[in-house]
Amino acid sequence: MPGPVTGAFEQSLEVGLRGVRAFRAKQLQRDRLIGIACLILAPFTVLYSIWFVPFLLAFGLLLWLGFLDPQLMQVRMLYRRNPDLRHRVDVIADDTGITFRSPGSTTRLEWTRYRRLIEGPDVFVLVFGKDLIHIIPMEAFGAGEERDAFRRLARKAVPQA
Repeated sequence: MPGPVTGAFEQSLEVGLRGVRAFRAKQLQRDRLIGIACLILAPFTVLYSIWFVPFLLAFGLLLWLGFLDPQLMQVRMLYRRNPDLRHRVDVIADDTGITFRSPGSTTRLEWTRYRRLIEGPDVFVLVFGKDLIHIIPMEAFGAGEERDAFRRLARKAVPQA
């Protein structure tokens, strides 16, 4: 039985957004495509009404850039309203589960509580409910050796998306 894998990171708006982008990747891709379609269709709407052109251009651009995604907007509002969410989180993972330690709280979940593991380009997302996730940035584990050890541990214990 190998020892625990440890890491630490600063919980921040950026980490939250990266996690939600990995968790909602398919929906965000769909929204980007809808945004591109709006941008392409905007010039053709001039044949129907000139007033649709600026609306479709603005809507398409905002969708394409991801500014209209409700989950990303929710994360931004959450961090704006609760500055105390920004704090250091220590992560300890072993064969039985994972522990998150932050100032004033410690949370331990067994691997069996997680439904799936999503590995984004720069985050691990552990899903334990319909919209309940734990986000761990890859840089939390520093060296590639610790990161690979966490990846092996999580993949062994949790189904992948």
